[in-house]
Amino acid sequence: MRLARPFALVLALLAAAGCAPSRPEPPRGILVVLVDALRWDHLGLHGSSIPATPSIDALGGESLDFRNAFVQATWTRPSVPSLLTGLYPAEHGLGDFVAQGGAVQGQALSPQATTLAEGMKAAGYRTALVAYQAQLSPRFGLDQGFDFFNNNTMGVEKINRRFLDWLDEAPAQPFFAYLHYLDIHWPYCPPAETYGRFDANPDAMRFCDNWRKLREDIRSGAVVLSAADRKALAARYAEELLAFDAGLGRLFAALRERGVWDDTLVVLTSDHGEELAERGGIEHGHTMYDELLRVPFLWKLPASWSRSRGGSIDALVETRSLLPTLFDLVGQPAVPGVSAPSLLPWVLGRAPEQPPYEYVAGEANGMLAVRTEKWKLVFTAESKKWELYDLESDPGERTNLAESRPRELAAMQNLLREWRRGLKPIGAADTTLDAETEEELRSLGYLR
Repeated sequence: MRLARPFALVLALLAAAGCAPSRPEPPRGILVVLVDALRWDHLGLHGSSIPATPSIDALGGESLDFRNAFVQATWTRPSVPSLLTGLYPAEHGLGDFVAQGGAVQGQALSPQATTLAEGMKAAGYRTALVAYQAQLSPRFGLDQGFDFFNNNTMGVEKINRRFLDWLDEAPAQPFFAYLHYLDIHWPYCPPAETYGRFDANPDAMRFCDNWRKLREDIRSGAVVLSAADRKALAARYAEELLAFDAGLGRLFAALRERGVWDDTLVVLTSDHGEELAERGGIEHGHTMYDELLRVPFLWKLPASWSRSRGGSIDALVETRSLLPTLFDLVGQPAVPGVSAPSLLPWVLGRAPEQPPYEYVAGEANGMLAVRTEKWKLVFTAESKKWELYDLESDPGERTNLAESRPRELAAMQNLLREWRRGLKPIGAADTTLDAETEEELRSLGYLR
């Protein structure tokens, strides 16, 4: 102890004098991998007993794992703009679609917003988006800052190929890329090589046959899934995930072959989770429970950084911190109006005593949620219903304590009011959907 205290004092004095270790050089490559509808609890590294994610689990072994990361909406339309701008949905304004006079109206991101791609481009990175997701149509303004933008490439292998072709065009230049995969989104149609892998009776209910009608029948209550059906549903989802994971592993191998893997920061996350009929519902966007709000948030750091790879952080974070963290890393100024904190101190292993967030918040389709480590509050505007859950004793959010715990309810309602008072909306422009985008959104279940 006589030696430890002077040594700690010396370290403190060195830090105060500016001699503390400096931040690492910005990475040669920054790759954001978003797996649409990926559940946090379906990864092996998060305890899943179903071996569906060997490639992601291997990535997790060399990544910093933010184990309590939450999205700001439970469907793609508002969630991805929050990831790309650092703004809450109520701030960027991209919400539901409205039918008006035979046309479908939506919103486009305001040019006033600063996107992740714009910041990376200003920092000297080539920028690309490759995806298959109608929600990312350029008419919604999410192409701001991308040198190369393609949101109509279907399937993991084609997305990988198009991204690698773009990368090979200028292999010596720093790059930022956002890849958005839709492979495990409804309907669950695993390929032959994985179909039936996790279910002894795979033909009991075929979720890929006439899937549009089946989806509507489940939503309306015309079809009620039995316990065997729910098991089959989860199996098909996991089998699709297994096939996708293999494709993702091939992408990682291709980056290693090109010699860029060690120099690349890889962030893997999702825009929301997925309901697998635990509460009777399917897909996403219809509730605010943690199976939809909690998502993976893995950060594979460049090999040259002094911080050791691996490890986990249990503090609450929101995925909209991606933008301020990457801006902080590459030396871009903070964006006015973005309240999300940079997570760079935690990424670099120099976490302050105070956690990045006291609470996290989400919103979707007239529903609001505020969550601390212990308590979760959900408000549904249509029914004016309050739900309160003690997450320590009831992590599955099954017992509503709103009536029996008035003091805790009031405290969480105060947090909700505080969050709403802090919002800084920038507004969004109206846009009319073209026929192709409308049909793609209809097939995804976002229009009826």
